[in-house]
Amino acid sequence: MDSLRVLIVEDLPEDALLMVAMLRRRWAQVFSRRVETPEAFQEALRTEAWDVVLADYSLPRFSAGEALRLLHASAVDLPFLVVTGTVGESIAVEMMKAGAHDYLLKDHLTRLAAAVERECREAGDRRGRRLAEERLHVIERRQQLILGSLPIAFYSFQAREGGWTPWFSESIERVCGFPARRFAEEPEFWASRIHPEDRDAGRKTIVRTLSGRPMVVEYRWRCVDDSYHWFLDHGVLTTDVAGEPDEVVGHILDVSDRKQLELQLIQTQRMEAIGRLAGGLSHDFNNYLGIILGFSDLSLGQMKEDDPQWESLREIQKAAQRAAEFVQQLLVMSRRTVVEPVVLDLNELLHGMERVIHTLLGPRIVVELVPSGAPAVVKGDRGQLEQVVINLVLNARDAMAEGGRLTLETSAVQLGAAESAAHPGLPPGRYVQLVVRDTGSGIPQALLPRVFDPFFSTKGPREGTGLGLASVHATVAQSAGVIWVDSTEGKGTAFTILLPEAGERPRPLSPAPRPLPAAPGPRASTVLLAEDEPALRSLLADYLRGQGYTVFDAGNPRHAIELSQSRTDPIELLITDVVMPEMNGQELARRILASRPGIRVLYISGYTHDVVLRCARNPIRSSLSLPAIQGAQQTNDQGPISNDQSMTNSQCPERVVRRPDEIWKRVREVDR
Repeated sequence: MDSLRVLIVEDLPEDALLMVAMLRRRWAQVFSRRVETPEAFQEALRTEAWDVVLADYSLPRFSAGEALRLLHASAVDLPFLVVTGTVGESIAVEMMKAGAHDYLLKDHLTRLAAAVERECREAGDRRGRRLAEERLHVIERRQQLILGSLPIAFYSFQAREGGWTPWFSESIERVCGFPARRFAEEPEFWASRIHPEDRDAGRKTIVRTLSGRPMVVEYRWRCVDDSYHWFLDHGVLTTDVAGEPDEVVGHILDVSDRKQLELQLIQTQRMEAIGRLAGGLSHDFNNYLGIILGFSDLSLGQMKEDDPQWESLREIQKAAQRAAEFVQQLLVMSRRTVVEPVVLDLNELLHGMERVIHTLLGPRIVVELVPSGAPAVVKGDRGQLEQVVINLVLNARDAMAEGGRLTLETSAVQLGAAESAAHPGLPPGRYVQLVVRDTGSGIPQALLPRVFDPFFSTKGPREGTGLGLASVHATVAQSAGVIWVDSTEGKGTAFTILLPEAGERPRPLSPAPRPLPAAPGPRASTVLLAEDEPALRSLLADYLRGQGYTVFDAGNPRHAIELSQSRTDPIELLITDVVMPEMNGQELARRILASRPGIRVLYISGYTHDVVLRCARNPIRSSLSLPAIQGAQQTNDQGPISNDQSMTNSQCPERVVRRPDEIWKRVREVDR
């Protein structure tokens, strides 16, 4: 630097001028100020910037020692040199211990400039280091704030004699709820809270890390609230100069949300796979069940109950019926069914089911209905919602083998943004809540996340299919709602369902269907039956012949067309399977109608694929679709059903097993 600013503590002006003269030999410009009282010294420090302080050891009203104390109190880092005429080694030592940077005699000022230059340079270095430290502290503090706001924690395990010493960043408390000092005080604390099923994998990963390979492992860790969270752990080994293991450093990230999404994706894929499997197999499976049920129905109708074979046939029939219900549960769970959503009052639905619920539960279980004060109006398929209630009631019954209380409660719920965030995919708004609560044995906490999984059951062997709650979950989701379960072992279980509140008036309950009147005799005396399954075709043909019909049966569409073309007498009714080789039932009906425009058409199928829906929309006047037991209706006599018209259960109900007596009822409906 070319200039120097000097604050001189001196009572003799000529001595001050001498010091300035010596300094000007080194600096071109020297600005100085002389003070001789504490007040003047403090005022000079406060109002001006200085490069160095030169102080006489003893003044009448002031001293170098006192000036040094005032300098330190002002927190200004300036070189402080004592320049005095007093001789004494003890005085020099005293001042140096107090913090003075050098000691010079007035009669030896030749080294004054060099001493000042040296001390100014060292003071600049001190200020540079201090500024760097301050900047580093700011950076570290900023990093701590950033890292502290993330769901991530850093750690190190340093190798020490007898083990590894852990260190965790303060953000570990945000991740798991425990303060960092807990892990330092208890070196084994972290490992002790890893899920028992994940400890072996963690140990193997650590062994690989100590061999020099980076560690990437996921495991469950029990947090401060005793809940397990999924952690993703990245670690790497560092070594000392000798190549020996020195430290394992890494970071931990809470990936519980990601794991939950992965599980939901796996569940969705599993459900989709089951749906494809159910849809692909249901046609053939329903055919086989139709044969079993059909022949067992016919055989039982010809037997008396005291017949030795009667009970065996009844068991065969019951097993086939359970198998049919199993297929239906698969279809509901995989959302392969066609639903008829209507606006209904959940309170009205529960009251209508009260007698059924009492019958299912028996006298040892008390049933309590707690309806909401206002109508609980939702939109959904009435039959499926009833099945949801029945499945939950049956689960409650099994959990209360010694008796208990079952409560079904409805209420209106307003979900805000915070509540909605707890249920992904459920927007804020008004909902109807249904709670089915029992006082049974409860479900272990470890099993709660799996209760809605397909084929998972807490019941004993052969006591359940594991599809009841899975189909409940699928039905609720199909109705744009959510369901969850709360349970405590020994205290009971509560299933809670939220369904969007409908903004319409509920549709009144449909009247009970009227029984078919006794027909004096078949009007459609000749039937053409097209069915590619031989056993089922034979069963249906024999049954219809037994009812007085003349039946021509064909095992494929080509044969059915040949029979239609070769016959000159009228054929009043075509009964055709929807899915057959060569062509489907719709195309077969079109070809036969081209030559026999007055013929009526009845579709039958155990299939679940969308081809049934297309046939149900068949633009053929006066045709009838019968894919299932539950019933069907003729197409609109005013014209065909358009392709953009939504299907209902009455037009295309869920496909189950075809049985001869059911088809007979539909044939009579067509005959009327």
